[in-house]
Amino acid sequence: MGVLGIPINSRIFTQNEPEGSIFLRPADWLPITQLVSDGDEKIVFLCAIFDQPTNVISFRISGAITVDWGDGTATEDFAAGILASKNIDFLSVSPTTATSSGFRQVIVTITPQSGQSLTSADFSELPAIATGIDDWLNPLLDIKISGSNIASLNFNSTNRGCYELAIFDYIGSNSISSFASFLENGNLQEIKSLDTTGVSDFSSFCQNNRISKISLLDLSSMTDGRNFLQGNNLSSAPLWNLSSMTSGTSFLRGNNLSSAPLWNLSSMTNGTDF
Repeated sequence: MGVLGIPINSRIFTQNEPEGSIFLRPADWLPITQLVSDGDEKIVFLCAIFDQPTNVISFRISGAITVDWGDGTATEDFAAGILASKNIDFLSVSPTTATSSGFRQVIVTITPQSGQSLTSADFSELPAIATGIDDWLNPLLDIKISGSNIASLNFNSTNRGCYELAIFDYIGSNSISSFASFLENGNLQEIKSLDTTGVSDFSSFCQNNRISKISLLDLSSMTDGRNFLQGNNLSSAPLWNLSSMTSGTSFLRGNNLSSAPLWNLSSMTNGTDF
């Protein structure tokens, strides 16, 4: 059992869902969709809190921020680039948030302080309390983001990070210039929205997850699509504009597609195991 974040033997998602199954957000998860609007500068996410000694949430944000931890305690301010973390006590979280899986829930809200702007966010870094622990999992389940100045997002690193993140939703524009290895090797189930306009590198974008739902991303500038969504759970795919893609090796390899749209692949020169 991991002593921090999500316990390893209580993983919320397994890797043996039926092939081709479509993810449905559990009805007993607290809603967050209504908490973020296009034009906001805000990061809101739902976290699982287990009946265990520690439930550590951790992140490093650029732009000085104010954090509402969602547990009824006072908000906290953090300077830009400071590693913010908190251990949420299971008993301090309302039992009305309990799920059929046994965990309770908090909704964490991050906003910039006056005169500040959100420019980057990293959810993969080990908090100080986890030093020496190699299986810490940040307990994020669902995240919604808005912020036009965010240029960098990081969720996972080896054996740590947001491996139980199921839903990703980023509304409005952003400043991200590359989606290479963006959110790979986890249990991501759905990408609801993400502005990818003008970006060329999508190599290993969200490979090796459990994605069964994905929006119509703007891929018209993508040239590198190697391992784009390799090893996911798609049974169908949108009619993306792939006309600029030159490298598509293992683009959708290892999914469950029964058919595919008539994509324009006229620029592709390398598409082994597409």
